[in-house]
Amino acid sequence: MRWAGAGVMEWSAPKFAMAHNLQHLSTSPLKTVGSRSALAGGGGTWSSPASDRGLGAVEFGHSSCARGWRSSSAILGDSICVGSVVALGFCPAVSRGGIRRGEQIVTSAKMSEASIVPPPGIAKNVTIVNHVGEKLVGVIDDTGSKELCILCHGFRSSKKSTTLGVVASTLVTAGFSSFRFDFSGNGESEGEFAYGNYWKEVEDLRAAIEYWRGQGREITAIIGHSKGGNVVILYASKYGDVSTVVNVSGRFDLNIGQLERFGEAGMKKLEQEGFLDVKDKAGNVEYRVTLKSLEDRLSTDMDGASKAISKDCRVLTVHGSQDEIVKIENANDFAKRIPNHTLRVFEGANHNYEGDRKKLADLVLEFIQGNVSKM
Repeated sequence: MRWAGAGVMEWSAPKFAMAHNLQHLSTSPLKTVGSRSALAGGGGTWSSPASDRGLGAVEFGHSSCARGWRSSSAILGDSICVGSVVALGFCPAVSRGGIRRGEQIVTSAKMSEASIVPPPGIAKNVTIVNHVGEKLVGVIDDTGSKELCILCHGFRSSKKSTTLGVVASTLVTAGFSSFRFDFSGNGESEGEFAYGNYWKEVEDLRAAIEYWRGQGREITAIIGHSKGGNVVILYASKYGDVSTVVNVSGRFDLNIGQLERFGEAGMKKLEQEGFLDVKDKAGNVEYRVTLKSLEDRLSTDMDGASKAISKDCRVLTVHGSQDEIVKIENANDFAKRIPNHTLRVFEGANHNYEGDRKKLADLVLEFIQGNVSKM
């Protein structure tokens, strides 16, 4: 087993169960007070500590652990779960009810969104090639259902977005398969990162949709957070072949945000030199903005795209009232222009829905289920 990023665990040795200090999980609310010996397919127990947030101590026998890993490995080889407490394979009884100890299900009354047990699907890495030959890396949480929801991340984010992870988990628990992927130039996908790239990312999404339709899947909904919200709106305006679209905190006015992000000095340098290297507090370059990529962003017409969406396409926009990155006015602008539109405002929520992610996920699920029932 190895750690592959915040809250992501990879198993490639299914016959070996390991005791792990839960403090390795950066997104977990658990506080470790001790752990017991590793299991190597033999006797013994694995024990987790009590939580400082009300989780009781969890203990389970080795046989259930080993069985879970064998089950996962037999189906996939390497399995990837997004979650942050434990994953013992993908037995639905474990995922839905808690952690299995023999035949007993141990649940928590205070399980936070950061410690959601991985969904009751089979998680598998999938690589798709876009229309310019770049490999796009994604993960499908597969329930076996043909109904598939595709989730799109935001600016400089990835398929490992915590917000999208909670939405995916909720969808999968309800029976929908879900697919999250990295846009070209982001995460593990090939390609060059660019500040704009809105329409290129639309084509990345198109490649994902065409791939899964070729595999016999029905695209139930496309869901985008932040910049991903722009992408799903643009996609709907161009292709119009997905009947349910969810825009979570997308930006309507793309002319706004540059000055706040780069400052006056940065904007001046960009205009004079044609590029700007954006650095972190330590002085390390995080990404480069070119004048061409800025022009690409500024020329992306969300007004025209919103009005062009068919009335047969049902669109949900969700926005936090305290979004400090994309102001709530953007949501109102979408609502005024998209023909078949529903707007939901989360009072007090910020751009990443910290503390509100499960409520967000439940709202998205409710909207999608309501639309499926009308089809």
